[in-house]
Amino acid sequence: MGHGLPAQGAPEQRLGGRPGLRGVLARTAVEFPRGLQGLHLCRRPARVALAHPRRQLFQITDHRLLAREDQNTVRLDYAEANPVRHYGVCDDHTQGFPAPAALALPYAGGYTARRTGGPCPQPEDTLFVEVLAPDLVRVRLPVPFPLGWVNVYGIRTATGAVLVDSGLRTPEALALLEEGFGALGLTLRALRAVVVTHAHPDHVGLAGVLQQHTGAEVYFLDREEPVARRIWAEDPASRVRAITGMLRLHGTPPAWVDEAARQAERLRDLVSPFGPARTVRDGEVFELDGFRVQVRWTPGHSDGHMVLLDSQGRLFCGDHVLPDLSPNISLYPEARPDPLGDYLASLRAVRDLPVRTAYPGHGDPFRGWAERVDELLEHHRARLHAAWELLPPQGCTAFELARRLFAEHFQERDGLPQVPLPLAVGEAAAHLERLVQEGRAARDGSVPVRYRPVGGLT
Repeated sequence: MGHGLPAQGAPEQRLGGRPGLRGVLARTAVEFPRGLQGLHLCRRPARVALAHPRRQLFQITDHRLLAREDQNTVRLDYAEANPVRHYGVCDDHTQGFPAPAALALPYAGGYTARRTGGPCPQPEDTLFVEVLAPDLVRVRLPVPFPLGWVNVYGIRTATGAVLVDSGLRTPEALALLEEGFGALGLTLRALRAVVVTHAHPDHVGLAGVLQQHTGAEVYFLDREEPVARRIWAEDPASRVRAITGMLRLHGTPPAWVDEAARQAERLRDLVSPFGPARTVRDGEVFELDGFRVQVRWTPGHSDGHMVLLDSQGRLFCGDHVLPDLSPNISLYPEARPDPLGDYLASLRAVRDLPVRTAYPGHGDPFRGWAERVDELLEHHRARLHAAWELLPPQGCTAFELARRLFAEHFQERDGLPQVPLPLAVGEAAAHLERLVQEGRAARDGSVPVRYRPVGGLT
């Protein structure tokens, strides 16, 4: 079921009030995988709780919020065959929540709502916008990756709103962002800034379009901005070269490298180049229209990844810590030489931050920050041990190790793997390089690179 932009007769101001934004994104054919849950499982322990249990739900259609009913699904009766999507209001923020009338977006039609009862649909089943607090909304956007979704967060500020991450450059993402802002009583024209936690496509893809058509500033960590500019604006082919270079260096068969290159090329149209961007530094406290946060550099998933902590203990953590999975940590040429070492160090550096609720790039907001960090540290200790044990005495490449380490994900179809190769091979290479740094493995000087075990793992 497609979710496009409003019909031609819709008011222009609902997409930011600037000419051309409504038509700037042509419909893109994007294939969204189903059933594949990702490579690097590190499940949420029972003591790490979801922060916002869902109880209240409403539905909208034609990009307009129409009704809200406590503890019930609201079914919309309407004449046109428009798609209906589900939107949630979280149980622990009902006090002080804006009245339904304040949430309603302008609509002149005659749709009515009727109570249907029954269970609320689960977030895994639907696109949705979730109001987490009177000033905070989560917009869950589709992405053509194994995780299937990315979270972006809209924060209402003194005179507008700030967006943390942006999703991919698709009509569906733009329409859902519009609806998310509507849940805060705003339009996209109120956007003041897009703060990008890291330069991966699902987090930066729509930033350039939003910058161009709303006038919003785009912010990166100072270490990430040059990389983002190079791979998405100045030399987009450099990203494909980095991926294929890494795969070849670590022994991936040529046909599989070619397929990975084709997949990487397809992503280029889903990222919009951005104009001049602003940068922030590690440890800096900066304020955007009343949105005041401390910046912490958290390398590992990306060399220039950052997290943002506000005065209420809300941590916008991007892909640094996820509630259900271990973020992918991959080794790439021209990047920092020990990404897993960086990741483990940055986990320890932010473990004791005064985090009340973590808002991740994938998965649900959660509490129990320190416990989740400990879980990830233990996960990688065990993964390093498994990688060392799988190294044969004569050595192997990272590709060969990936096939053993992630064997259940390496099913083939038509001679090609049904696994995101850069994630699998890059993760294996990152673990091997960490073993080298710890003195547990050695690499030779050949191409492809081979690693062999040294000593034991404590």
